[in-house]
Amino acid sequence: MLAEANLDAIRPLTDQLRSMALKPVGQLDDAKATEEERGAIVESLCETRAGLLRESGNYADSAAVPILDGKILRYTPKKNCADNSPGYESKGFFDANLCPPWDTWICFAGGELLTYVPRVLGGLAQRGVEVDTAECIRWADRTLLTTLFAI
Repeated sequence: MLAEANLDAIRPLTDQLRSMALKPVGQLDDAKATEEERGAIVESLCETRAGLLRESGNYADSAAVPILDGKILRYTPKKNCADNSPGYESKGFFDANLCPPWDTWICFAGGELLTYVPRVLGGLAQRGVEVDTAECIRWADRTLLTTLFAI
């Protein structure tokens, strides 16, 4: 049945928020990757994004940018068990390795990737979080945000 099913049709977000200009140079969920290598992957992506925003005249001071009713999501690559359920439940917001789309990545700290989830996609992301049996995706609490971003 899986061979005949068009699984991409039920995951319309699979290619969204994954711009080719920001495609990471490595895999966060690579079991052989060190925390430093994962951090470097995310840092490189963020630097590329900042450069593209500067070139287009859309770069803003991060202190002046409000969260805009979105939420911060935590992804722990080491806990990943490659369960496709969150990807299907979130309509492709999470990939097959439970990783959020790279256009939403903020930073890598303490073994976790922090990502920004726009309010409009919060419900789909929540559905993915609810079916994540490995508990490698979850919402950041206010304490973590205060610690990392001094807000």
